[in-house]
Amino acid sequence: MQLVEITLGILAGGKGQRMGGRDKGLIVTNGEPLIARLCHSPEVSTVEVMVTCKQNPWLYQHYADRVLCDLEYDQGPLAGVVAMLYACQSPLLFILPCDQQTFDHRWISQLQIALEPQALGIYARDNSRHTACFMLRKSALVTVQRIYDEGCRSLAGLYRELELPSLGIDGAGCDIDEPEDRV
Repeated sequence: MQLVEITLGILAGGKGQRMGGRDKGLIVTNGEPLIARLCHSPEVSTVEVMVTCKQNPWLYQHYADRVLCDLEYDQGPLAGVVAMLYACQSPLLFILPCDQQTFDHRWISQLQIALEPQALGIYARDNSRHTACFMLRKSALVTVQRIYDEGCRSLAGLYRELELPSLGIDGAGCDIDEPEDRV
């Protein structure tokens, strides 16, 4: 199987409520913000890195090729996904949350290889639970926009509506939900 070009998209538009309103992508761990570990790695072979955020775009611009706003303010992660699909210029969009603590860049090729030709995307499952680590085809835009317009705002809802298959990937669910989750 020949691997095609991929855009890396980082979702950073959350409220950070459980973290006291802190912008989770900018939390420093091991001397650098989480966003830096996701965006700047010699192992990542992507066409472009995009970040959707609602605060601190001037900081995120140092780590991404483009910083985008959500499709609509405060409408859940699907608003950021739709914005990235509109901006995506490659056939595939690989998406991670900004608070992803562990990221093995081989996940990109693992998901791409497991992506079935008829599927609009695929998501990573970690210990039988869905994660915010997933891949969508650019061609899914019209369907994802429709699902969003019909009121879906969650990633779990998106996966269900698109009938996306999943791939078990250890560590893909290692993100920061609570302050004690930091590693």
